[in-house]
Amino acid sequence: PPGSVSLIADRANYKAGDIAHILITFPEKISQALVTLERDKVANSGLISHSHNWIELDKKSDKQWLASIPITESYKPNIIFSVAYVLNNQFYFQNKGIQVKPDEIEVAITPDKKSYMPGEKVTVDLETKLDGELHPSVLTVSVVDEMVYLVQPEIAPKITDFFYHPKRNQVRTSSSLNFHTYDAAVPPSSYD
Repeated sequence: PPGSVSLIADRANYKAGDIAHILITFPEKISQALVTLERDKVANSGLISHSHNWIELDKKSDKQWLASIPITESYKPNIIFSVAYVLNNQFYFQNKGIQVKPDEIEVAITPDKKSYMPGEKVTVDLETKLDGELHPSVLTVSVVDEMVYLVQPEIAPKITDFFYHPKRNQVRTSSSLNFHTYDAAVPPSSYD
């Protein structure tokens, strides 16, 4: 539709160190637009006609640009990429969430046998890895009878989802192009 901006990311999730590629498609020829990264505030901003230290912009056609954004640790768990422009006295705006996966420690639990009787001593080996490498960690272990889960399935979210849930965009983007005033601008009077 007229005025709409399409933002298509090359992936659904990224890790710190990745580069997010977002194809920006305008409905008509655009010479200038504002691009930002935002969440709690505007973290980075610039014009689409220039690359900046936080984004590389490659013009593919009069209607398309490819944005390449290096993903940093500070973008976890998400950051919002926004594009805004004005054409024919109309303001257009679109944003796209960039999901940045938090580090997840893998925990391998190896018991000394497959099943136990009530009162038996249980011995387990615990191994933690981060990105496939052994990683020292502090763990808490709880043990319950498996029958408890027949009465009530686990309702707690994954620990990473609990602590690293997506954050809301606190930046509000608007335009005063459509504001109307009923006061007339009057030049200052001279004091004689």
